[in-house]
Amino acid sequence: MHMALRPGVNTLESTSSKNYTRPDNVWVSDELHPNITQCDVLPSERPVCTDHLPIITKIDVSPTRTTPAPRYNWRDVAWSALAKDMKTELAKLPVPHTFCTILDFETSLNAFTNTLDSIIEKHVPKTKPTPFQKRWWSKELTDKRNQV
Repeated sequence: MHMALRPGVNTLESTSSKNYTRPDNVWVSDELHPNITQCDVLPSERPVCTDHLPIITKIDVSPTRTTPAPRYNWRDVAWSALAKDMKTELAKLPVPHTFCTILDFETSLNAFTNTLDSIIEKHVPKTKPTPFQKRWWSKELTDKRNQV
């Protein structure tokens, strides 16, 4: 938790002595604290017959833009070449067997996963998605549209 109101800012004027004190505090969470743009009192906006000064807090709530990570374009894969490489590379792995220890299982699993990852990296192109992308559109639809 963080104090949003600056130290030394008075938030109350005593009705009897007219002394200023600070009984009011403004606490914000760790996540919200960087977004506080202003936290202050406005004595000129104090309503009639009140002793507390209004506290104005401004929070920047504008959304942050994220750049989408590139992803695999599974529609643009040469499936025959991928299947051929998959068959060749998986044949290099040890023959499936019963595992005696957890370490054997994890080693075999890592080898299998690394093999799949390398084949995917080699054969599946990556695409950078745009906000205007139509996920349902395919190359076949483009070809059909061009024929018309």
